[in-house]
Amino acid sequence: MTDHQALIQAWLRGERSAVTRESFAWDPGFDAERSVVLARLALGKRVYEKPVNFKTGFMQKVYGLPIEYWSLAITQRLHGGFCTLTANLEIYFQASIAYAQNNSALLAQLNAHIKHTYEGVINDVVRSELNLLKDGEWVLQGLAATEAKIAQSLNETLLVAGIQARSRCEVLPTFAEYSTDSLDGRIVQDVIYHKVMQKDYEFREKQAQAQYQKAEELERLRLEHAQKQLDIIQQDDEIERKKQALAAELLRQKLLEQAAQRQQQHEVELQLETEKARYEKELKAIELASALEFEEEKQLLEQQLAVQKLDLQLAHEQILKTKRGFEEAAILAQEQKAAQLAEEKALQRQRLDLELKLKEEEAEQLKRQKLAEKLAALKIEHDLKINKMNLDAEVKALALRAETLKTKDEFLHKEIEWLVLDKQRAEMLRLTQENS
Repeated sequence: MTDHQALIQAWLRGERSAVTRESFAWDPGFDAERSVVLARLALGKRVYEKPVNFKTGFMQKVYGLPIEYWSLAITQRLHGGFCTLTANLEIYFQASIAYAQNNSALLAQLNAHIKHTYEGVINDVVRSELNLLKDGEWVLQGLAATEAKIAQSLNETLLVAGIQARSRCEVLPTFAEYSTDSLDGRIVQDVIYHKVMQKDYEFREKQAQAQYQKAEELERLRLEHAQKQLDIIQQDDEIERKKQALAAELLRQKLLEQAAQRQQQHEVELQLETEKARYEKELKAIELASALEFEEEKQLLEQQLAVQKLDLQLAHEQILKTKRGFEEAAILAQEQKAAQLAEEKALQRQRLDLELKLKEEEAEQLKRQKLAEKLAALKIEHDLKINKMNLDAEVKALALRAETLKTKDEFLHKEIEWLVLDKQRAEMLRLTQENS
């Protein structure tokens, strides 16, 4: 019977959760600051509600009437002990001003007095309601209505006595365990036993149906999940294919751009090589011309020196032939030696001039080479400037295009606003004409 009991209790809990409890809709009118004043007079005493901003005076004492929580559990056995109903009560109560006035001697322990006085009344009310469940209909209909009725009866009973209360009741059924051998005829013929068995069967059927539906729902969800997973995989494949196509297109464009850049670079390098070859050809021509000119001047100078030397030798021989005197010969020799030294100095000076001229030619050649290098650097700088100007022109064109699109959008927005204003103006004119 343990499984039957668990199933029935589970069903009853489900019934209770599906029904709105009327006890929670009850408004007892609690006042958290409720208090009374006990004033002792010469001929007696007087109890009245504490006024606002009250100050305690001589022979006066204030007693609070707090909201109290009260928990009770009342058990009732039915059908010879086969069924036991336990009513778990939760009661929040507060004494009214009238109740406090009628029990002025117990103000210090008023809530304890209420519990002691009305515990038997509450026990009787609950047991009376539980005894009405002997017909066993609650097994099929649940206990929510009985719980609400008990709570309502307790609220009304305490309210009639001058006690404001909000009650909550929960009834838990338990069933005795019987084996097949121990069941007597009275129990077997009891209506509640048959209804429990009927409810047990119905609950098992509903549970099996619910499990079958749950299994079908889980299978449907599994198939939907599998279909969604398949759709996601297909979408991922499609996205991957698009990504690969886009990557291939980007790679193709990049290769085309690299090829164009390499072509441009090749053209620039070819142009530079052409310019370099032209410059080198001009330099070689200049060097060759300088070398030829140097050789010609060197040969001419050598010829002049040879002629001068021959003239000197002839003059010397002529002087020797005259055989003048020793002194004249010595003097002539000295003069010839001085002349020869002068000529050698002149030749040395010409040689130095020629070397200086060669050095000047080398400096001029170096200057031409530096000029060629400078021209090449200027050309490269010029090409860089041209490329930068082209890039700046493209950026400005894109910016101008974006500005044009923005201006076009603003113009369209303004035109729409003008159309709306014209429509509103026409509507106002029409309404004005109609009013006129």
